Amino acid sequence: MSDDDAIDIAIIDDEEVIRDSLRDFLARKGNRIRAFADSASAEAAFARTPPDLVLLDIRLPGEDGLAVLQRLRGEHPDLPVIMISGHGTMDTAIEAMRLGAADFLRKPIKYPDLLAALERTRRLMRLEGERNRLRATLSHVHHATPGAASGWLGTAKACQEVLAFLAAAVRTPFDSVLITGETGSGKDVIARELHQRLRGAHAPFVAVNCPALPESLVESELFGHMKGSFTGADADRPGAFEMAHGGTLFLDELGDLSGAAQAKLLRALEARLVRRLGGRKDVAVEVTVIAATNQDLERMVKAGTFRRDLLYRLNTYQLRLPALRERREDIPLLAAHFLKHFAARRRLARATFLPEALAALVAYPFPGNVRELRNLVERAVMLSEDGTIGLALLALPPVETAAAAMAAAGTVDAAAPSDPEARETLAVLVRQRWNRRVAAKELGISYEALRWRIEKHALTQ
Repeated sequence: MSDDDAIDIAIIDDEEVIRDSLRDFLARKGNRIRAFADSASAEAAFARTPPDLVLLDIRLPGEDGLAVLQRLRGEHPDLPVIMISGHGTMDTAIEAMRLGAADFLRKPIKYPDLLAALERTRRLMRLEGERNRLRATLSHVHHATPGAASGWLGTAKACQEVLAFLAAAVRTPFDSVLITGETGSGKDVIARELHQRLRGAHAPFVAVNCPALPESLVESELFGHMKGSFTGADADRPGAFEMAHGGTLFLDELGDLSGAAQAKLLRALEARLVRRLGGRKDVAVEVTVIAATNQDLERMVKAGTFRRDLLYRLNTYQLRLPALRERREDIPLLAAHFLKHFAARRRLARATFLPEALAALVAYPFPGNVRELRNLVERAVMLSEDGTIGLALLALPPVETAAAAMAAAGTVDAAAPSDPEARETLAVLVRQRWNRRVAAKELGISYEALRWRIEKHALTQ
C-alpha cells in the first residue's frame, strides 16, 4: 500500500497492545488512524465523521463483535468492515461474511495478510466508487418523461407493439435489443422499463451517451483501463461493461460510434468478454445490452458508416417507437400527466388546460416528440399564475412553419428553414447522414451545442 492509497482507518479492539501495534504499522503506511477500546466510543465518533474502513475485533467487553458489525452496516451501509479475532472458527468467519464483513483475519495478525486484506477491500471500495462515478458521468441527461416512474404511458393503437413487447420481455429472455425512434420519443424510458422487468430495480443500470464520449476515451470508458496504460491513468478502472455486470448496459445513440469503436463493441457483444486498455486478460461480463438510435442504421450500413455484422448482432430484437404525431390520441393523456407533475412542483392547488389549448396541442405535429410536449407544459405551468393553461401560455409555433411541416412529413428536403443557422446546421447534418459527432466537428461546435441547435430549430431527419 503506497502513500497515494492512504485512507482513514478505525480500529476497534479492547487489547491495547494490538491497537497500538496496528496503529503504528498502518500509520507508517501513511494512513490516518483512530483507535477505540470499545464500540460505544467508536460509534459516537463515526456519527460525526465516519472512517473509510474499520478493523473490528469479534470479541469486545460485554458485547459480541458480530452485533456491532450489524449495527455498523445498518448505520453506514457503504462502510467496509474487516473482522479480526483470536478465537475465530470457520463458522464464525462465514457468519461475519454473511452479515456483510468485507474480510476476516485471525490473530496473531501477520502484516502481509493485513495488507492483502486491505488491498482487497480497497479494490472493492474503488469498484463501488467507479460504479457511482460512471452512473453520474456516463449517464446522459435523463429528462423525466412519462413512464420514468411507472412505465410507458400510452394507449393509442400505434403503441400496441410497444406494450406487447414490454409484456413479452419477461417471458422471452434476450441479451440484446435495438430500440429505434425519433429524438424525444422515449427510447430511454423504454430502456429503463425493460431493465426493471428483466433485471429488477436493484441491478445496475449503466447508461452511456455514445456521441458525448471523446473518441480518445471510448475504449477506456466502455472497457476500462489499467494503471499506467496512458497519461493520466493513475489507477485501474473498470469500464461500463464491468460496471453493468449482472444488470443492463444502455448504449444511447449508438450510430455515432466510430468504426474502430464499433469493431471493439462487436467483439464484446459476441463473446461477452472485455479487456481493459493495457490489460492482459479478458474479463467475462453477464449483461443485457440495450442500444438505441434515431438514425437509419440500414442506410448507414449501405453508406459504409456502420458495421453490418454489428447491426445483425444487435438486431435480434428490434423495437420501433412511434413518433408522438403517430399517436395523437395519447397527447391529452400525456399533457395531463405533465401538468399534474409540474403543478405539484409549484404547489398549485389546481391546474387545467383550456379546451382551445388542448385542441392546439393535439393538432401540433411535435417534431421534438414527447420531450417537446413536456418542455411546453413545464414552461406554461411556470408562467401560469393560477394553473390555467391557455393558448398564449403554450406559445406553440405555427403548424405551417417549415420545421413543423418537415417534421410532420418526415422529410428534410420538403422546405428549407428560414433561419440561416438552421439552414447551415441542417445542410451539414444531411451531408453527414445525421452523424452528429461528425456534423458537430464540421460545424466547429461541441456535440451539446449541436443538440441544442437541433432542438432549438426543431430539425429532424
